[in-house]
Amino acid sequence: MVPCLSSSQTQQTSQISISLPSQHPAFLVSTAFLLLALSVPSAGSGSSLDIPVHRYGLSFGNSKDFTGLRFNLVDRGVNRVRGINVTFWVPEDNGRARYDGLNLALVGTQAAEINGVSVSLVGTGGGELNGLFLNGVGIGSGDINGLGFGLIGIGAGDISGVGIGGIGIGANNLTGFALGGLGIGCHDLSGIGIGGLGIGGHNMTGLVVGGLGVGGHNFKGVGIGGLGLGGHNLQGIFLGGLGVGGHDLTGVAAGLIGVGGNELTGLFVGGIGVGGDRITGISAGILGVGADTMTGIHLAGGHLRTEDFTGFGTGIYTRGTGRVEGLTIGIFNYAAKLHGVQIGLLNYAGNNRKGLKLLPVLNVHLD
Repeated sequence: MVPCLSSSQTQQTSQISISLPSQHPAFLVSTAFLLLALSVPSAGSGSSLDIPVHRYGLSFGNSKDFTGLRFNLVDRGVNRVRGINVTFWVPEDNGRARYDGLNLALVGTQAAEINGVSVSLVGTGGGELNGLFLNGVGIGSGDINGLGFGLIGIGAGDISGVGIGGIGIGANNLTGFALGGLGIGCHDLSGIGIGGLGIGGHNMTGLVVGGLGVGGHNFKGVGIGGLGLGGHNLQGIFLGGLGVGGHDLTGVAAGLIGVGGNELTGLFVGGIGVGGDRITGISAGILGVGADTMTGIHLAGGHLRTEDFTGFGTGIYTRGTGRVEGLTIGIFNYAAKLHGVQIGLLNYAGNNRKGLKLLPVLNVHLD
């Protein structure tokens, strides 16, 4: 007996479809990787499977000049790729390549020039990088223009834009914003630099912050060092957790312990003291202020020491071993040659006449 189907059963049967393997996403991915594996060229080869035409569209393999979507295991001797490039292993002999667009690499990228967006799990190396670069390990390049992020760090000749290194950044010239987890080292820095431990450079201009310290030869701008800040020529505002030191320091400087230098011009505050060969401007130290030559207003909680003094000074003990011009106020004021006024418990003017050298409350010599 032949079974019969009802009309409803026939309708349900007609709606049943069979999914062919070629329609399944897993099958498509497997096929793509199979094509990629089959198209892997020998060393130095430029063979590839390009769809629909040579050099344009979709490419599997080591196409050396291509525009479109490109997949390759290992790039070798590439000339130029425009579009989206996906690679999976360390490039070989690829130093003349140029990539324009989106570059995705599992293990590293090597090129003479990369323009656009580059993402790599391990790292990126190139002569010139322009755009956005995100790397799991780090970046090594001649020049970087744009934004570069390296989980471990960044090393480059010149960086213009934003550079972020998980451990640190090293470059010849930094222009823009640079952040190093541990620190930053460079020759020239212009912009904003932040180092978890510290920053060191030859010429620095802008805002520089070091978790422990900042050191530079020439520095113009604002510098903050968690422990301290030092340099040869400093111009601007400088704050050191413990202290600030410079050969020539012009501007404003403050340190929990103190501020010191050869030539100081501006405003200087030291928790313990301020010292230098020459201080011009305003200085203040809880314990003392000292310099060979002092001009301006100098306030010492304890000892004010100088050879030549011009201006206003205070201290428990003010001592001028040379010429003192102006007004000094202290418990004991000493001047080898006074040309001004002393106010204190005892006041000594070495150039006054006998009997008037040591006087209480007030001593004056105005010639």
